[in-house]
Amino acid sequence: MDLQRLRIQAALREAGNVPFFAVRYANGIPSASGETVYPASVLVNETGGSFAVDSNNGRTYSQYRTSWTFELHLKFDREVSLEKFERSLMDNPIVLPKGSFPRVFVLLARAQVQHPRQQETSQGTEALYIFNVEEK
Repeated sequence: MDLQRLRIQAALREAGNVPFFAVRYANGIPSASGETVYPASVLVNETGGSFAVDSNNGRTYSQYRTSWTFELHLKFDREVSLEKFERSLMDNPIVLPKGSFPRVFVLLARAQVQHPRQQETSQGTEALYIFNVEEK
């Protein structure tokens, strides 16, 4: 298993395993309550990658990975507000520092969110975040 891939998966798992504000309804209007809820499940999966030709390799013809695509799937037991989480990822993207591996930028690309029907307590929020990941 590629150690860089494991670093990315661990960073995304850690980013998703944080408290979220539960949603409450007052007179039919939703708002974030002061109560916090952790995801019931946090799943991370690599879903794709991009490659390029290595022009610095002399006469041989080889390729290298230029980017990855990862999914972060969050499931909750109740409805939660996702705005603060998304804002934190937009304002401060995940950057894994250079060390024995190149520096990595984990950038939020898109999200698919499913909230329960308003004021329905039998289901929770489910969110799928797609990240583009690049080494620089």
